[in-house]
Amino acid sequence: MELWGGQLQITSQEITISKNQTEHWLTNWFNCSARPEVSTLTDWSAPIVWDGTFKRSVLEDYYSKRNVTVGLTVFAIRKYLDKYLKTFLISADSFFMVGHKVIFYVMVDDLSKMPLIELGPLRTSKVFQVNKESRWQDISMMR
Repeated sequence: MELWGGQLQITSQEITISKNQTEHWLTNWFNCSARPEVSTLTDWSAPIVWDGTFKRSVLEDYYSKRNVTVGLTVFAIRKYLDKYLKTFLISADSFFMVGHKVIFYVMVDDLSKMPLIELGPLRTSKVFQVNKESRWQDISMMR
């Protein structure tokens, strides 16, 4: 374990879990065949979670026993800041990891256009201004 930015980080060497244990844990809460019309696994077998693919009770039980804080990062640049960010944040506040501590990391190119939203309990936001770039790929690489 090491401290990074004032928070405890666990390095991958400290977590030894066999592939079979990982697959067993995944099958306890996730059903990748429940939604055949969409992709439910990445090329590296990480779950892509859609409504109907997971057992909420198993996840709630698992995470309620741990002091977990989830970070959600969003880049809202140019028209996305004006048209979509407020709706996205309201939706995320209402539906994303309800009942858990969440930090919304919001990257915008114009701080004066950041919508003011009252977040629910256990929710905080951190807003950062990023440079305007001509391509979204360049903006993403800046993170």
